[in-house]
Amino acid sequence: MQALRLSKSSGFDAAKWEPGYRVRWRYADDRFAVGDWRCSGAGSGAPSDEVTRHFEINLHRRGWHVRSFARRRFFIDPLHHSVWPADSGFGLSHNVAHPQAATLLFVAHEVVEEVLASVAGSSAAILRKLQTQPAHWRSSELTARHARMLAIDGDDRLAMEENSLALIRCVVAEATQSSGLDHRGPSTRRVAAIDQARSYILSRYREPLSLSSIATSCGAAPSTLCESFPRVVGMPVWKYVQRLRLQEAALALAEGAEDLSGLALDLGFSSHSHFAQAFRAHFGATPSQFRRPVGPSA
Repeated sequence: MQALRLSKSSGFDAAKWEPGYRVRWRYADDRFAVGDWRCSGAGSGAPSDEVTRHFEINLHRRGWHVRSFARRRFFIDPLHHSVWPADSGFGLSHNVAHPQAATLLFVAHEVVEEVLASVAGSSAAILRKLQTQPAHWRSSELTARHARMLAIDGDDRLAMEENSLALIRCVVAEATQSSGLDHRGPSTRRVAAIDQARSYILSRYREPLSLSSIATSCGAAPSTLCESFPRVVGMPVWKYVQRLRLQEAALALAEGAEDLSGLALDLGFSSHSHFAQAFRAHFGATPSQFRRPVGPSA
């Protein structure tokens, strides 16, 4: 991925957090920073190597790519959140010539230690694991907290600080309980096929999809897709598609979307009622309630 050069800090205390590519900062102090990363996909599309200087939390919002770390591959998409160790390198490949977007949080080591000290069941061994290995998992609670943070007025630094710290605490607490998502179960060939299926879904999840079309995209039989997809991704195909739609809806509502019926139809739901029912079942709140700025404990 072609890295855009250093961002403007816009008056924030962001110099120490500059990652080497363009980030639009939402908040920064000497303990952590929150920024929006976007990639237009206009670069060469060639694989690239990056280095994180701080703990990095990646909350992907649009697009997908593959990160390689110590001979492991992680499929980065909007449903899977990840934490990356400080001072570590990783490779970016696959789909990097297409648009991507994410919220990135860069966190100082002492903040991770501080948060871990308040998490039940944490230990020095867990801290060592976070210092050396990525954590990669999915969480609807984290998606909800992410959307609430995005809904905050950027000029309210106290609200941004409190909600960002609550989000960091949620990430660290969940990361300590996550075993990550490795691919030691299915064969490498089958994992590659499922990655191809996910790529197809991610480019079309707003459209009507069929199991046969998804299976054709990755060269598998529908029955094989049904068996392999949950083993690699952790959920069946239909739920993966629905959660992608709900994830985009939550982030759109946090950013001010008002036409709920139009949003539902644009995201592939058959009706407003179908959308509202699925949204409430997943997030525990109606779409109208969800778009109101609320505190971290709401």
